Amino acid sequence: MILITSGAYVSTEMQVEFGKLPPAFLPLGSKKLFEQQIRCLRKQFKNDDIFISIPENFKVSEADWKKLEKLGATIIRVEEDLTLGESIISAVEQVENPKKIRILHGDTLLNKFPQQLDVIGVARTQDFYDWEIERVKTEEELVWCGYFAFTDVSLLVDSFKRSNGKFVEGVNIYNEKRDLCRTTVSTWHDLGHTNNYYKTRASITTQRAFNELKIEKGVVYKTGEPAKKIAAEANWYSSLPVNLKRYAPQLIDTGRTDTKGYYYVIEYLYQVPLNELYVHGKNPSFYWKRVFSKCNEWLELCHQEVSTEKKILLSNREKLYKQKTLKRLRDYAEDTGTALDKPTSINGKNLPPILDIAEKCIEQALGSPFVLGVQHGDFCFSNILFDSRADVIKVIDPRGMNFDGTFTNEGDLLYDIAKLNHSVVGLYDFIISGAYSLEETKELQFNLSIHTEEELKIIQSSFLNETFVNQITPRDVMPHTVLLFLSMLPLHSDDRNRQRALLANALRLFEQYIWRTVV
Repeated sequence: MILITSGAYVSTEMQVEFGKLPPAFLPLGSKKLFEQQIRCLRKQFKNDDIFISIPENFKVSEADWKKLEKLGATIIRVEEDLTLGESIISAVEQVENPKKIRILHGDTLLNKFPQQLDVIGVARTQDFYDWEIERVKTEEELVWCGYFAFTDVSLLVDSFKRSNGKFVEGVNIYNEKRDLCRTTVSTWHDLGHTNNYYKTRASITTQRAFNELKIEKGVVYKTGEPAKKIAAEANWYSSLPVNLKRYAPQLIDTGRTDTKGYYYVIEYLYQVPLNELYVHGKNPSFYWKRVFSKCNEWLELCHQEVSTEKKILLSNREKLYKQKTLKRLRDYAEDTGTALDKPTSINGKNLPPILDIAEKCIEQALGSPFVLGVQHGDFCFSNILFDSRADVIKVIDPRGMNFDGTFTNEGDLLYDIAKLNHSVVGLYDFIISGAYSLEETKELQFNLSIHTEEELKIIQSSFLNETFVNQITPRDVMPHTVLLFLSMLPLHSDDRNRQRALLANALRLFEQYIWRTVV
């Protein structure tokens, strides 16, 4: 038996950032921490039953149930106000006759575990937290690192009972009978403290195939292919107007690489991207309303900073919404054999062909108001961080060039609002994380269900009632949002099911927010 102890909620300080979560459900590298923990455990203990204790009143999402089922892990519910020792007793009593047990604390991530039983995992640290200290030296401490293994479950339960549920005292009582071996663990991450959580995030980064990202000593070194894209991003940061610089990381260095590529260096921001909070967090609706207001604060300032002639940007706008979408759709159709001229349907609602939908959305997008400003170009949740302490958003990974490949930091702000909408109402990040079910009953006849919770409907409703720069609402940019989902289809050819889900989602948004208003 392996038990991941996650039967209490994270600290109040952590709840400010992520909402009320058990530690094993914290977001880490675009996944839940328990996914990383179980992946590491399975490498060494392939046949052991894995259990995760959680507070009895914590609601597990449908997406997480599916992940846990796929990972072969079982949830055990325990009372929230128990001590750690009492919580372990409660969990053990819900499992049929376990003989031995390995325990991993819910806020702990190890890459490798001691194989033997009757062991306490220890690790060296120079940080100062409330860990159980095994040995102290001048330059470091040796502390318990959150992993334990016991041969006698009955003796362990009895030890915790004798210690009145105190974990450390109970382990020491067990140690008197079994003489626990202290084994040093080389790679240890304690995510129960805010500072250590963000250090771990910096070391576990997700990155796209065409970018190379290195994070060390508080800076991000970014390079990749094509070099022009990286140079455009660097130019965007360097040309950012003074009153917008506080909303982006500091640009430290730029230049050519040895291989004639390009690189830039920016400060590393110790916040979580909004996409991870939206998909994996439990932040209340008022938290998100505050985030949306800060996004608009950024957009309003962007609107004030314009120098390019409007007619030039209008020309680029047509290329962005029309030429780009139609070319991407042709590429998608050629690659997959999808018919762009056949009728479609979503969740039982009949719709026009894909090409007709695209042309209608293009017409509405080009007919919408033009709001000139400093354009991020990819203003979606994965590129926005919220600094709750400074009460400001931070933006990363800008586009930096237009459809023709010309470096610019200006454009139509409706595109940025549509990017934001594609995260909030479009639920792009839920699809990317695999939180959906898709069925194609006949060609281009889809049933799509995106696994979200009820609280998210409140957040979406709040967002739809927001007004952004120039009184633009999210509903005003629904045609632009549908075009975003259609134009990204050929970029997701690595996963055909996800690619079809993104197509089905474009149909969902079109049917719900555009088609109903004209039929």
